[in-house]
Amino acid sequence: MHSLDRNAYQKNVRAYIEAQVDALIHGRSATVMTKRLKIEVMVDSNRNVVTVNILQSSGDEVFDRSLLEAVKKASPLPAPPCRVAEEVFKEGFLFEF
Repeated sequence: MHSLDRNAYQKNVRAYIEAQVDALIHGRSATVMTKRLKIEVMVDSNRNVVTVNILQSSGDEVFDRSLLEAVKKASPLPAPPCRVAEEVFKEGFLFEF
């Protein structure tokens, strides 16, 4: 049951973060929009993004740095369901953009 709550919450957080990312890449070339970046996002108990680690770079340092800033600006994130809050704050999230 908890994994369903966590998955639903992660989808919610991803959509929330994507709004920041979409604002960043809006109007950019198709080349920029095909880049892929894998990141790990750690959140504190106040739902603030405290660390963002690159797991796989897009190969474009400027793009990577811009995306990391967009993720950080998404703070505070939506509140997690009570049943998964501790897990979220301890384990964070993995995302690919």
